[in-house]
Amino acid sequence: MRYDRDPTSTSRGQPSADAGESSRPAMTAAAGQMLWLQRMAGNAATTRAVQRAGLEDWDFVGGALEGLAALNFSKRLCKDLIHHYCHGHGDEFGLTPLGMEQCNALIDFGHNPRSAHFLGFVRGMGAEIARTAGGDPAGLEKPLESDVSFTMLGACNTSGTLGDFTVYAWGKLKVWNPKADGSDADWSFDGHMWWYDRWDFDHRAASGSGEPGRTDKGSWRTNMGSLLNGIPFDIKSAAVPVRQARADGVGDNHYAKWEGNPDGKPLPVVAGIL
Repeated sequence: MRYDRDPTSTSRGQPSADAGESSRPAMTAAAGQMLWLQRMAGNAATTRAVQRAGLEDWDFVGGALEGLAALNFSKRLCKDLIHHYCHGHGDEFGLTPLGMEQCNALIDFGHNPRSAHFLGFVRGMGAEIARTAGGDPAGLEKPLESDVSFTMLGACNTSGTLGDFTVYAWGKLKVWNPKADGSDADWSFDGHMWWYDRWDFDHRAASGSGEPGRTDKGSWRTNMGSLLNGIPFDIKSAAVPVRQARADGVGDNHYAKWEGNPDGKPLPVVAGIL
């Protein structure tokens, strides 16, 4: 098995796994035993077993955990990220558009409180239109355009990819037709974006019910992943065109449109086995 180059990453020089082929069957068997234990006895018992075994032979258990983690996910990007964490020496991971697409990311500039920076631009421009119109309804319909740049928090529906990651976006914002007080304006955005995340198995509590973020199972997966023998690294994606308009927000299809989600649909959850 070689990871010299892959379609989800622009990273180079990933080490070949050929040197470890002799131990791979044993590691795969150990990973299978852990998976069986998790199904029969639950997450807590599996964690205790891993910790006990780790005290005896950390290197072997680390390899088994890597095998288990890779088996847990179906998407290529998940396996690539695990491999990079264990063998990439902390080097930056370049995420390609294909890798971005596999994240099933939910990007919403104008309907999400996690995008406060963008919403502030819309409110400010709406207020400016209202001041200029001076109560004239025809004046409220005149559009105002501005070049903007902003950040927001995105979320991924594919387990094992990115967590709460940062979206950097820039482009042309057009605002028009606010109410007389400047609120509730129509808007459209056309520009580009790229993503940043730190892949580090950070420990934090699960989010509340119905809130975006980490589930209880996600917290357990992260805690188990932190037992892997690896080095955290930065992820930076390619820059891709993106657009979104308030008028397009019909039903659930109100997310930003880009090559990974051309229709702005709510992308499905892709979970791991555990």
